[in-house]
Formats: sequence, structure tokens, C-alpha cells
Amino acid sequence: MYPEEELSPYTKRIYQVLGELRVALPTARQTAFLNRGYTHLLEEHGCLETITDDEIMGVFDRIMLHTSPIALEVY
Repeated sequence: MYPEEELSPYTKRIYQVLGELRVALPTARQTAFLNRGYTHLLEEHGCLETITDDEIMGVFDRIMLHTSPIALEVY
């Protein structure tokens, strides 16, 4: 994980919602998809305060279970 002072408030919030275990799971490809998904979510809302924990988990689940499941990842 990155030093705490280098993380944006949004990244800190995502880490808080997902927890250490989920943050450690994604491959590099899944991480790229997650970054795009979370960026899109923030752009849709326009501010961090209106994004719910369920929306953050929803992006994670959509990417990890449907868009790029671990069974399709090539190591």
C-alpha cells in the first residue's frame, strides 16, 4: 500500500470501504479497470460526499466478477 500522505481523499475512502484484503486482490489489468470505474463514478457524482459505500462495492464487484474475473486473467 502507498504511504498515507500520498493518497487522495477518494482513494482513502475506497480503501476504507473495500478493506485491505480486497485492495490486495486485483491484478494489474483489474486495477486499471477499477481505476477507470472509480474515476467514472466520481465524475458522475461530481463530489465524494454523495458516493455511497454500496456504489464503491458495486464497481468492485462488477469488475472482479463480471468484466474481468480472475479465471480469465493471465499471469
